Amino acid sequence: MCPEDIVQCANYISTCMARITAEGLILEIGSDFDRFIDAIDNHASRGPVTPKFDPRLEQLGEDNAFWILGRNGKGEVVHTQAIRIMDIGNGTLAEHIREEFPAYTPPLWTLVSDMAQYRPGPGSNSIRGLACYHGDFWLKGGPDGFRGRGMNVLTSRLAMAICFMKWDPDYIYAYMHSLVACNGIAPRSGFMHMEQNNLFWSIPGYDELLEAWMVWSGREDIRHFISSASLSLADQLATSRPAEFDRKKRRQAAA
Repeated sequence: MCPEDIVQCANYISTCMARITAEGLILEIGSDFDRFIDAIDNHASRGPVTPKFDPRLEQLGEDNAFWILGRNGKGEVVHTQAIRIMDIGNGTLAEHIREEFPAYTPPLWTLVSDMAQYRPGPGSNSIRGLACYHGDFWLKGGPDGFRGRGMNVLTSRLAMAICFMKWDPDYIYAYMHSLVACNGIAPRSGFMHMEQNNLFWSIPGYDELLEAWMVWSGREDIRHFISSASLSLADQLATSRPAEFDRKKRRQAAA
């Protein structure tokens, strides 16, 4: 990474951290995934970690992964996310996912071999080199939560900036429920590209498969939003929250 990128990353990370702290979210960043497990396993709202970030199943440490935990003023865990890097080499991300499909299955869901499907598209078949998987993202909602304040912009892009500064990867990718991705969460979170109809999982009690889209950003995408150091989107989302809450309260009062 060139000196200019390092300075821009440092400024971006500093700006994100200051804004997040001002919102009352206290962050902890680490690479000891046993600690990550202890903090969130069996969390009533969040649930256990995915296999890709479970140290009982994967070799995880400072060289290839890190996590972020967020706590409120009471010390309760209200935010989680993790990133790990993999050298795909001359192969493609599609080949990697096809080989390790079960490891990407959310733990509260099931992988039914005759139902679950993986359908790689052009993006998956073109991604090579150093690729970082961004997963286990959760932000507590509700009246005492942090959703709806632009915090998904700040927390996700913070992690991407740390990842960029630490490893300078070719790509960062993640998976999102199709409806979540369509609602604009992907670009807000820093993912500039989407691949639909990518992964399909089964959920106990549901007849239909759950569809997940792959979202990703390349090195130049990340460099672009970091170089601007602008978090105006987070500001716009934060200021729109009271009006949205007021509308909900009025509807509830009229019901």
